[in-house]
Amino acid sequence: LCFEAYFQESVSERREEQYRVRRCKVFFYPEDDTIQVVEPRISNTGMPQGTIIRRHRIAKPEPESHLFYTIDDFNVGKNFTAYGKTFRLVACDPFTANFLRKMGFRLGEPEPIPDDPYSVHRKAFNESIQPLRPYERMDKLRQFLDHDRHVLRFFCFWDDTESMYGDPREMILQYYLADDTIDIREVIPANSGRDGVPCFLRRQKLPRTLAPVPIPGTVTDRTLLNVFGHPQRGGRYILDSLKVSAIGISSAIQRVDCNS
Repeated sequence: LCFEAYFQESVSERREEQYRVRRCKVFFYPEDDTIQVVEPRISNTGMPQGTIIRRHRIAKPEPESHLFYTIDDFNVGKNFTAYGKTFRLVACDPFTANFLRKMGFRLGEPEPIPDDPYSVHRKAFNESIQPLRPYERMDKLRQFLDHDRHVLRFFCFWDDTESMYGDPREMILQYYLADDTIDIREVIPANSGRDGVPCFLRRQKLPRTLAPVPIPGTVTDRTLLNVFGHPQRGGRYILDSLKVSAIGISSAIQRVDCNS
């Protein structure tokens, strides 16, 4: 017979909790009146779990220590004391309920198991933790050993009809699984008048999105003049490193030649 039960265990070494509610299963064997208590294993509890009481006959507490527990002492809603622990029987499985009814017992009403303060606190703490971003391990050596000489080949074309004298060009795109590189080769028809260089893109890694190229002067905090002066006057505009234009000073720098 299988009963759902729990017992309270006092905690004296922690200030956050005074007791713990530990769930367990009580097995009673009618053939020899033996009893076994097993606690289901729960991760990260820090307590020894599993078999709490091995299967054997258990004597009743004082003043009936000369008697042993029998089937008459087990029913839903009753207490069962063994080795200083008092187990409260709160429910049973359908087989046990049917067996007790056939034996003439009136089955008690199932009872809820009270919440464990530590388990409630631990659950709230785990739910408040923000999960880490998924980390994908990049093992390049393993990738090379698993996919060396494995190449994916795709047939494609480049539509260059919008440009002057442009036409569609057949291409072959090859993706190398060993190092995630790509190369593109052009299929040049015979007598097409094009250079016989089929390599359109050398083997390399391609970024998915290309960053815009900054124009000159956008990445510096100084004034940049990309303008040359008149070649006959010999003057040139240079980088305004002293920022003299900000204070209204005009300067002209002449370039002169020197003898070697």
